[in-house]
Amino acid sequence: MDKLHERLAQLDPPLRHRLERQDDGLLITLIDPEHNARVSRFIRSDELRVERINLVLLHAINELRRKGAQVPLDKDSVLINNLSDECVSFHG
Repeated sequence: MDKLHERLAQLDPPLRHRLERQDDGLLITLIDPEHNARVSRFIRSDELRVERINLVLLHAINELRRKGAQVPLDKDSVLINNLSDECVSFHG
């Protein structure tokens, strides 16, 4: 999850985010406090692949943008490139 945390933290303007491990997957919450906008997405454990995570992030960011957020939406700003063990392991 470290890579996912890093990538979300690099967004400009910044978003707050929360990654919560659950028994059957990962809950991703993106928050734009300036526009009082929040979206959550759940990814099941068996779907934690780069392509799926990127698709979920793009949809979540699109929803935030519809709510007025000015989050950048390009592949270099949000998408992760590979899914190492540290990206999907639930440390800390």
